[in-house]
Parts: sequence; structure tokens; C-alpha cells
Amino acid sequence: MGRFSEIFLIFFLLTGISGAPRLPAGERIYLNLHYEDLSTSPWGRAADFGERLKRLARQALPPRGHCFTVNIVLAEPSEPQTFSAKEGKHRLLRVTIPRDYAKIEPDMRSVTNLTAWLLLANLGVRPEHADKIRDSWYVTGLARKALSEMHLIHSPFSGYFPAAYAFGADGILPTLRQVTAVPLRIEDSAPRLVYEEYCELLLELCSRSRLFREGFLAETVRRTLDGSAPDGFRLFAETAGPAILKRNPGILKQDARGAEREKELEKWFRGGLERLLTLDLLPASIRRVETEYRAATRFQYRADGSVLTGSPADFVHQWDKMERPWERLTELMNRLLALGRIVPPDLAIPLSDIRSALSRFRTDRSEESLRGFQCAESAFFRAMERHIALERMLEKTERHVLSPATRYFVTFPVLNQWEKRGASPSPGIDAFLNAGLAGGGAGK
Repeated sequence: MGRFSEIFLIFFLLTGISGAPRLPAGERIYLNLHYEDLSTSPWGRAADFGERLKRLARQALPPRGHCFTVNIVLAEPSEPQTFSAKEGKHRLLRVTIPRDYAKIEPDMRSVTNLTAWLLLANLGVRPEHADKIRDSWYVTGLARKALSEMHLIHSPFSGYFPAAYAFGADGILPTLRQVTAVPLRIEDSAPRLVYEEYCELLLELCSRSRLFREGFLAETVRRTLDGSAPDGFRLFAETAGPAILKRNPGILKQDARGAEREKELEKWFRGGLERLLTLDLLPASIRRVETEYRAATRFQYRADGSVLTGSPADFVHQWDKMERPWERLTELMNRLLALGRIVPPDLAIPLSDIRSALSRFRTDRSEESLRGFQCAESAFFRAMERHIALERMLEKTERHVLSPATRYFVTFPVLNQWEKRGASPSPGIDAFLNAGLAGGGAGK
């Protein structure tokens, strides 16, 4: 095969040279070659998006034996730049999408339609039934995930889920019932954007729990299409609930049924969201840290037949009167350990000092140990005050000083002027930059 290729190449070159037109002496031929970067060209990004969404649909709902073979193509320049699906022979589904990615990204309604077509094709269902699942949480989440993967500039996790992180930092989280049972539509505007973030986060939790391997999504789609499904939350509890309980032994009740199972699933969802949205590099707000700290250091205990509300000082004063004081102390330290996973980095050491002071109560319950705990707690609150002061200073600075994007926007034209002979930056722009450096801002 290699020898044949060499012979063909030599023959091609010889015939090309012999058939080339003869030019007068001194003249040359210039070929204008146009190259496009597939990662940034409009049609290349459109084709990439189609393949990404097709891959995500296969991962979420693997094709079955009677499925359609999907062929995603770009619309020809002379054709209408719209989304369409046409069934062909031998169970072939031809899906056409706009050849310019700029027409795809803002059209979320068509993207959810396309996502529904691909999921139904993997089940062997025709695309005309897409309106029954188009607004579901799983279609919405897959559509947003496909669009998120197309970002040319990869943002940090909080950039992909800005609203969910802003709410989660303050401890405001939706319930699983709200996400699965109450779908929001495109016309719902801003609430729809927040809903899309939580739908993708729920998909992430399902993926981490390996639920798609259990085939729960195929069962969910089938029951939705035949009309036998209850509301979205109960359907999720019936199809995915057993697998979630099985994969979380020791955390969720394995034999939970009915309303108790739904309660356990809410616990799974809230815990998963907290782990995704708040960690040491994406910490909780100071307001939430203080609230959860005060809740963590308050506990119920029995003493002399009464139920009392205790604080860490009671481990010194009421240890002998408490029922199972060791368990109460262990529970308190575990809550503080969980709080340590979401505090800002500058509060991690002061909070660790509090846990160290509490651990001394196991063997030393003297007044000196209590004063050590109180000193550690005071240092923790002082660290929170410094953090609040720093946040306020940064907010004030951000309002009065030019942002980097604005500075680059006005600086690059100036640099371009310097390159021109005899040109100099205008005094107005120069004063504008100096005002930003001095903290005066653009508005002064």
C-alpha cells in the first residue's frame, strides 16, 4: 500500500507540472488559502455542540435495541437556519441544526426540543412526542450542561452556577420537590435561569450516585409518555429512590418507604447541594457561618429528669449531671467539623482552635480549660469581624476603582496610538486612567 501511494504521488506531480500553464519570466502564482479554527468558527462550534449533546444524551439514557440512529447535520447556507427532525428509512433520524452557533446558543426552546428528540430516539420513540418531556428537569439540565461545555473561557464552578452559589452561600437551597415537580418554562424569564442551574446540579448528583447505570431515566421517560406517572417528585422517588438509598448506607434509611423515603431523598439532595456549592474555595457567607456556629454549639441534654438546652460551658459545670455527656460532646465536635468544610480559609484555624479546646473537656473539665475555650471562641469572633471589614473594604474599592476589564478597554487604544508616528495619548484618556489609579473611579 505504501509503494502504491508513492507511485501515485509521483504520477500526480508529473502530470500537474506538465499540464501547468507557462508564465512569462519573472511572474509568480500566489494561492490565497483560507483556514478556519474549528474550535472558534461558527459552523465548527455548531457541529461540536451537536456531537456533545448527542454524547450527553447517550450517557444519560443509553440506546436500546430498537432505538433510532441519529444523524446530526448542519443546515445548508441556502436553507432555513432552524432545528428540524425527519425520520428516514431503517430507523434513521436526521436532525438538522443551524450552521452558525450564534443562532443556537440563545434559542433555549429549540435546544430543549433537540435534547428531547435525542432522548426519545435512544428509546425508539418518534420526535413528535417531545412536548411531553421538553420542560422536565432532566431535559432542561442536559440542555444547559451541553451549552456550558461550549464556553470558550472556562469559568470557576461559581461562574457556572452563579445564582445557585449565591443562594447556597447563605444557606438558601430549594427542595427536591420544587426542582422535580414544578417545571418552569422559557417564558418564566429570570426564575427559569435559576431553575436551569438547579436542574444541572441535580443531574450532577445523579451522575455521582451512578443512577444512570440503573436505568431510572428510561423508566421515567416511559412512564411520562404513557401518562401513568404521578407528579415529578413522586416519580423520581419511585424510579431513583431505591438506588439512592442503596448507595448511601449508614446515611439514609435503607428500608424507607412512602413519605419516609421522600424525606430521606430530600436529605440526600440538600446534602449533595451543600457539598457541591460550598467548600473551602467557595466558602459560605459570614452570616451563614455565624448562624451555623451558634446552632452547632447549642444542644439538648437530660439532667435530673429534665430536658435542658446546653452550651459548651455546661460540659464543665454539668458534666456529672448529664446523661451520656460523651455523646453530646462528640456530636458537637462533629457539627463543628462539618462547619469547617465551608468556612473561608482565614477562619479555618480559629475554628480548629475551638475544637482543640473542646477536646480538652474529655479529660480536663477545670475552669482553666473553660477559659481556654472562651479565649478560642473570642479569637474566632474577632477573625469574623476582620473578615467582614475586609469584605466591606473590597466592595467599596470595587465601586470606586476601575475594573481590570475597563482599564484594558481604555488602555489598548492608547497603546495603539503610541505605535503611530507622531501620535500621543489624549489628555482626557490619560486623566481617566490616572483617576482610576488614584481611586477616583470613572464617575468622578
